[in-house]
Amino acid sequence: MDTLLLGQLLWLRSRMRQRDRWSEAELQRHQQARLAELLAFARERSPFYRELQACLERAPFSALPVVTKAHLMSRFDEVVTDRQVRRRDVEVYLARGDEQPYLRRYWVTATSGSSHRPAASDHRVAQRIRARTARCVCVDGWRAR
Repeated sequence: MDTLLLGQLLWLRSRMRQRDRWSEAELQRHQQARLAELLAFARERSPFYRELQACLERAPFSALPVVTKAHLMSRFDEVVTDRQVRRRDVEVYLARGDEQPYLRRYWVTATSGSSHRPAASDHRVAQRIRARTARCVCVDGWRAR
């Protein structure tokens, strides 16, 4: 058992449970703040998003342009926020079937769609997904909130 991961799951679950008691206004403020952080992170580290979001720093979410998977994949090297990640290297990694994280920090998967385009995911994102799954399955059951 990975005790570090278990500790992280329990900590994240605790934080999420606290948010269950938030008012709608508190939740909206939190969502807006997290969205602003996410967009700033993307603008700072991704040439693609810097260009895409030019002059949209204060625009509402609904005003942001829609981006298709085909568009993202066509500009993969500009989209990623880690400048060490390169599409060609990710494709080689996938072809090798390596069991270790790509660049020691990313779990990479190939989508099951007809394009079979790779998608890179920071392992911390995977841990958050596990935490949410653990909350639903192990603690709260599958009931709707």
